[in-house]
Amino acid sequence: MNLKLPVKPFFAIALMFSSLSIAAAAEVIKTGNLQGDRVKYTQGSVKIVKDGDAYSIKLGSNFKTKSGPALYVYLGNGAPQKRIGRLKSTSGAQSYSLPSSVNPANYSKIYIYCVPYNVIFGSGSIN
Repeated sequence: MNLKLPVKPFFAIALMFSSLSIAAAAEVIKTGNLQGDRVKYTQGSVKIVKDGDAYSIKLGSNFKTKSGPALYVYLGNGAPQKRIGRLKSTSGAQSYSLPSSVNPANYSKIYIYCVPYNVIFGSGSIN
């Protein structure tokens, strides 16, 4: 008796299970909440996610800050130290990939930082 499985349904099932395993690989390694420094410019949740060997910073859907010139996301310990990327939007969920040379375990805070005026719009401890 020869059993022949149709290739298309088998491929679809295999693809579905491989997608599930990829989605399950992402792991939240640090979380925190942003708040305004000096003035209440910034608020919202933040997390650092590890997916395979890659890390990313994810600002929550509740994120918001005031507009400002050249706002950037930074990592640091007591002060902004490592520039991650230019802020994509002043509100809402957004994601920033960390360079492979950056180990998030070496940093305890995330900052929203205005470069031209050297002003921290907000920060949050992450652990």
